[in-house]
Amino acid sequence: MQIKRACLWLMTVLLLASVSVWSADAKSPKDAITLESLKNREGEVESLVEKLLPCTVCVQSANGQGSGSGVVVNETGLILTAAHVMQAAGEELTVLFPNGRSVKAKPLGANRFRDAGMVQILDEGEYEFAEVGKSASLETNQWCVSMGHAGGFDPRRTPPVRLGRILNSGRFLMTDAALIGGDSGGPLFDLDGRLIGIHSNIGMSLSQNNHVPID
Repeated sequence: MQIKRACLWLMTVLLLASVSVWSADAKSPKDAITLESLKNREGEVESLVEKLLPCTVCVQSANGQGSGSGVVVNETGLILTAAHVMQAAGEELTVLFPNGRSVKAKPLGANRFRDAGMVQILDEGEYEFAEVGKSASLETNQWCVSMGHAGGFDPRRTPPVRLGRILNSGRFLMTDAALIGGDSGGPLFDLDGRLIGIHSNIGMSLSQNNHVPID
């Protein structure tokens, strides 16, 4: 129920702000924004969130002094995150799952120029993971979903979900899917549930958010 209310509120705000632009850009009646199309989109986002919440994790230092977000990308517990999250967290890492499970992890390496980092969970087991997509083919105004442990890990709630659009791409992807502290390293998905970026930083305004393109 919490997921449904959050998704509905986010979609309502975005669509009220942007419906005139999208209506003007519609190529045919089939592309027009209708109540039915919005209901279908809401259902898509709800299903997506339910599937991807378990692999959206918090990455923090063993002493709890530095933390950010990350996303599991294979069943053995390989995690993508931001390089600056790894730098803050240090060499001994703890990974926290939305259900409260805690496991140990180690840093594997980082590309600080692109703000990309990689972490490996040390506890053996099979982990739920996100499918890695492509970023080169993303189009302006394409829908995207941002997830992460905004404000840091909180056992009282699941990672907040933000809905947005691709604004442009280059060295970084830019979206209007809002980020705040704690989201760094978290995942950006397309509406097929594929990972297309990793959260890096906020741009000149809260509506300009930068993400490491997955390619």
